[in-house]
Amino acid sequence: MIFAVLNIILLISGIQGILFTIIILSSKRFKERSNFYLALLILSFSIGNLQNYFWNSGLITEELFYGVIYIPYGYIDVVFFYFYIKTFLFPNRPIQPKEKWLYFPFAIAFFLTLYFKIGHSFQFLSGSDFLFIEKLEVINDFFSLIFAIILLLICNSFIIEYEKQQASDQSNTFKIDLRWLKTLFFLMLLALFFWVIAFIEEIIWDANNSLFYYFLYVSISIIIYILGHVGLYKVGVLKERKKIRKFYADRSNEITIESPPSKNKHIIAFEQYIKEEKNYLNNQLSLDMVAEEIGINKSYLSRLINAELEVNFSCYVNQLRVEEMKTYINNPDFNNYTLTAMGLESGFNSKSSFNKAFKKHTGLSPSAYRKTKGRVFEKEIS
Repeated sequence: MIFAVLNIILLISGIQGILFTIIILSSKRFKERSNFYLALLILSFSIGNLQNYFWNSGLITEELFYGVIYIPYGYIDVVFFYFYIKTFLFPNRPIQPKEKWLYFPFAIAFFLTLYFKIGHSFQFLSGSDFLFIEKLEVINDFFSLIFAIILLLICNSFIIEYEKQQASDQSNTFKIDLRWLKTLFFLMLLALFFWVIAFIEEIIWDANNSLFYYFLYVSISIIIYILGHVGLYKVGVLKERKKIRKFYADRSNEITIESPPSKNKHIIAFEQYIKEEKNYLNNQLSLDMVAEEIGINKSYLSRLINAELEVNFSCYVNQLRVEEMKTYINNPDFNNYTLTAMGLESGFNSKSSFNKAFKKHTGLSPSAYRKTKGRVFEKEIS
């Protein structure tokens, strides 16, 4: 019963993944280079799951599977993942000519497999030679496992490099939350672990239907879902943020909040750094960072803000961010943009943080404010 359920999961994920691929490749919204590799990765995983579904469900014979359907996807999945990670994190980096050699192992395995398929079909290979395709699958698994481990380590180095760049560049307010990408990477490692265990069982105990293979397939099914739903959503948010930033790049207007007049030089420096230089857009902004920038003790600055501006540091910064977000919501050019993109571009570091701050300062959630703004707009034009 459990194997039947797992087979259905393989079938559903395979079909779902193909639909994701069609959406990505046919939509003008997803024309970035990283999305091209994302589509290829989802397609490769999906066809692989469908291939495993037909084999595990017993719908086809062993001869039909190895003679027609079997393709060594293990070499190519991780290559697409490598290029997706690189082009997503570093979109301006070109693909080097030497990196294209990463396709070579798959090409060799594919054409070697194709040779034996053709040889069997036209009967210029003996039956015993055809059985070598089964052995070739084991060989492919062994080398593609090693290949996958190496490329995943390189992908991890990309993630680490990007995080270091974000941490070191304090002036860059365009930060990408990599938690979803790390989750995806963890699932890739988990799938690799299941693959290794299943392969060892197959070699030592000749366990062709190891439960660990099903764990591997289910992991891939989850990866397809994350890539299709979360991955595309994140890419969409990033694209919207870039458009918002480009739209407001040359603006001279300054977001203001009412505060008591102050002649304290430290408060003047504080407001200049936060408001005029728009550092409130930096989601990594902290009291420590501001105190160091204007050359004042952190505790003293905190007391000054409370006394002079009659509000604490976090509340002051969030007020500015809320006002920033309101300008995006009120702009008809962004009517179809996600509130997440607007909130992150306003300086908040998560959906929950901008929802909480927005409701505190306006009495409405961002979605409710957007609806209210729409009703006001309708009244004005009627």
